Amino acid sequence: MRGGGLWLVFTVLPAVIGAPLLSHPTYGRYGFLGRTALSAGVGAVVLSLVMTAAALVPVPWGLAWLAGVSLVLTFLLRSLLGQEAEGPRPTGSGARAIVLGAVAVSTGAVGAALFATYAGATASTDLFHFWGPKAEAFAAARSIDAEFLRAPWHDHLHPDYPPLVTNLFAFATLAIGRLPWGTAPYTYPLVLAAFGLALAAILAADRPRADAHAIVALAVTVAVLLGNTFLIGGTGDIYLIFYAICAVAILSGPDAGRGSRLLLSGLLLSGAASAKVEGLVFAGATAGLFLLVAPRSRSLRAAVLLLWPTALSLAAWLAYGWTRQLFRFYVGYGSFAKLYPENLTLILRTIGSEFFAAAWGLPFLVPLAVLLLARKSPRMLLPVGLAAILSAFYLFTYLHANVLVRDWVTWSAGRIFTPVAILFAVAPLAREDPAGF
Repeated sequence: MRGGGLWLVFTVLPAVIGAPLLSHPTYGRYGFLGRTALSAGVGAVVLSLVMTAAALVPVPWGLAWLAGVSLVLTFLLRSLLGQEAEGPRPTGSGARAIVLGAVAVSTGAVGAALFATYAGATASTDLFHFWGPKAEAFAAARSIDAEFLRAPWHDHLHPDYPPLVTNLFAFATLAIGRLPWGTAPYTYPLVLAAFGLALAAILAADRPRADAHAIVALAVTVAVLLGNTFLIGGTGDIYLIFYAICAVAILSGPDAGRGSRLLLSGLLLSGAASAKVEGLVFAGATAGLFLLVAPRSRSLRAAVLLLWPTALSLAAWLAYGWTRQLFRFYVGYGSFAKLYPENLTLILRTIGSEFFAAAWGLPFLVPLAVLLLARKSPRMLLPVGLAAILSAFYLFTYLHANVLVRDWVTWSAGRIFTPVAILFAVAPLAREDPAGF
């Protein structure tokens, strides 16, 4: 097998690591493909935590022992799950033609992302200036390389940035001895396909299959239109989409209050928080909003299950930064309280221009239209509220800039607002009962 292909295989090896948890009978209704995709996500969270803890100790990384310890931990996670009764079943399967058509649309969208990546049209410059160099340096050092991150000429690498994606890339790089720069962008269509499989499994488990697959087709198509336009190949953006949207899909459904769902959602939220800085905001807001909109699930147990994986991952990462005197928390952009509100109009205008650049804004407008036409439910406050909180966080971050404001917004807005559009796409199936639209 060629080096690049083997590297991709090792980026999905976490599917084996996460399998002990997702093979538990309580997740049986997610099906084989859905559980495999979710296993990959959970396995990557556990593997990244083990790699960060090893760097903290420090113990040099090794493929075999990292995978082995991670596998043991997922067996321990499985032991936390007792026997649970199945939740409410969907009221109807829906038209087979709709299901097949939606699957075809989702498959075609993933194919479009794959072809665009093959054509070299999705690779982000951030892969070559940020994610890739860190992963290659970590693999060479067999640890998170503090001296590499501390070098003043590497300040653009954001030493404080959460480690999941670079750890995963470094793990695969250990296997072949180098980072295949031309292959790394293929993580975009690969994780996108896993996202589609996982989201379909989650939604179809307790909602009508036709409605579920229709929403998946919309979500995947939105991700591809925006991902292809704003170049997210080889970055953490697609990982954030996978973790964040799958967690919300679970928590916005009828089965959300079950311990197995809360545990899985907590692990996925930890993945979001470990993939990108805004993922931490997303994880905290998701837990808070869920406890607000789901009063029957409001308990200390629910809060702990949702937040302990994120707290553990964050503690390991911050402990590494503190002990190496690299950072105490996320650095951000300038002083927290130093804002430039006079730039708000420019920022909003530039964001609007970026939205319009992606198929005339359709990836945002179509999900909004579907949401407005859908049957309303209080549980919709979860995805819609999260979209509002993420948008406010991004605006707050932009308001810290007073130099090259337009350039910064132009480069990043369409990419970072992609989860917002997908949250609108999945919101119509957010409800306490198993009924569809």
